[in-house]
Amino acid sequence: MYASSLALRPSRWRHVAYSGGLLLILASVLLLPLNGGWLWLSSLPMLAACYWLLQQWQQPLSPTMLSIGNSGELRWLGEQLPAGILLPQSLVCSWGIWLYWQDEQQNIQQHWLYQDNFSVADFRALARHCQLIRWQPRDTHSV
Repeated sequence: MYASSLALRPSRWRHVAYSGGLLLILASVLLLPLNGGWLWLSSLPMLAACYWLLQQWQQPLSPTMLSIGNSGELRWLGEQLPAGILLPQSLVCSWGIWLYWQDEQQNIQQHWLYQDNFSVADFRALARHCQLIRWQPRDTHSV
């Protein structure tokens, strides 16, 4: 039985974060006194970082619904992210929530969700679940 079903929507902060990363790389190229060999050495990692940021920026938000059970069961709808159990390492801040969960194969999964991915009520519900999991006594042999 799932306690909360949370609807996800695209985030504008996601685009701000990725464009900020691209601007930071561009500013470092223009402002750092790189010349000769150092310029060539640093160009490959900077191009790779720009490529990765552009790829991430262009990806649409694929999860459309997140279901959370009373004891921390986590299930994504419309996404290839695996279902699992929410872990107490999940972080909640005013910008968003960094979810940590353990899937059925005992692998640790992570996913960042911005605050504006949710309605205010859904964001509070997810934050409440994360805090409840953090304060619940848990079996140390399962994780």
